[in-house]
Amino acid sequence: MESAPDFFEPTVGWRAWLVVQTPDGLRLSSVLYPTIWMPRQEETAVCRPDATGRDPNEPPPHAAPHPRCNCGIYATKSPDRATSYFHGEGRGPIKPLFRVMGTVSLWGTILEGELGYRASHAYPRQLYVPVNRAHRHRKISAAQVAYELKTTYRVEVVPADISVEGEEAAIQPAARGV
Repeated sequence: MESAPDFFEPTVGWRAWLVVQTPDGLRLSSVLYPTIWMPRQEETAVCRPDATGRDPNEPPPHAAPHPRCNCGIYATKSPDRATSYFHGEGRGPIKPLFRVMGTVSLWGTILEGELGYRASHAYPRQLYVPVNRAHRHRKISAAQVAYELKTTYRVEVVPADISVEGEEAAIQPAARGV
């Protein structure tokens, strides 16, 4: 009989987050849904059938992710795929103060696709705060965002130049500090 390993390595993917102001301080939020990622607490996927309209081919209520549904916590396999969410517009009601990119640890049930993953559980692993973007209309600096996210989520935060050149995205550690 095989025994379970004493440890596991999560799957690591890429994603973009909004940075939003809450009564408790700055928090990460999903780009597409009004979901706040709580500090020091795993994000757990739920199926939201009314978010996209009920597809008659979807399974009855189920745990997320499910192979016949689009539910789950999404992450891409490469940063270039995630930057489309970084540069794009979210459809949710939350207005961001900032946007960040990063890696995310995924575990539990994980469904792998050609370009990325859908998982049942996730937590930010490393965040990249852009320092190369003009923030003249921002009420908060990249340094403030970096400091608060680092101390709140207890993850590594790296100042970065996040740009899109042609079809390829580039995330480079910034030469200057945040």
